Amino acid sequence: FGLLIISNPFNDQFDRYFFHLCFAAVTFAFYNVLMRKTTGKFGNLTAFTIVVICGTVALGLFLPVAGIPWFSGISVRNILPLLYLGVLGSGITFVSYYKGMELTSTNVGSIVFFFKPILGTIYATIILNERLTTSFIIGASLIILGSVLMIYGKERFTPAR
Repeated sequence: FGLLIISNPFNDQFDRYFFHLCFAAVTFAFYNVLMRKTTGKFGNLTAFTIVVICGTVALGLFLPVAGIPWFSGISVRNILPLLYLGVLGSGITFVSYYKGMELTSTNVGSIVFFFKPILGTIYATIILNERLTTSFIIGASLIILGSVLMIYGKERFTPAR
C-alpha cells in the first residue's frame, strides 16, 4: 500500500511500471523464501554463487536473442566502476544480506532490505538536491509502519504456549 501511495496513481504521471515494481516485489519475496532454504542447505556463499552463475548463463543466452553484443559498452574507462558495482555493490551486499538472514528470520531480513528504496530517495534528496513529495513521505511512512508491525506485531500478538 505504501508503494501505491509513493507511485501516486491518481495523477497523469502514473504508468505501467508500477505494476512491474509490484511484480518484482512479489517475485523477490518468493526468491527470498527459496534462498532461505537453499542457504540453509548449501551455505550462504555457495547458494549465492549458484544464483550468480545461473543468472549469468541466462543473461548470456538472452543477449544474443535480443540482438545485444555480450560486451557492448564495456571499455577500459568503465571497467573499474563496473567491477565496483558488481563486486561491492551487488556481490558483497547480497552475501551480507543472506548472512544477516541466517542470523535473523526471513521476515526481518526481507523487511530491512525493503528500506533501501527509502534510503536511496533520502540520499538523492541530500546529495542530488531532489525534492521529497508528499506522496513519498506518506508512502514511506506506511512502509515503515508496516515493517514495524511485521517485526514487533508478531511477538506482541502471538499467544503464549
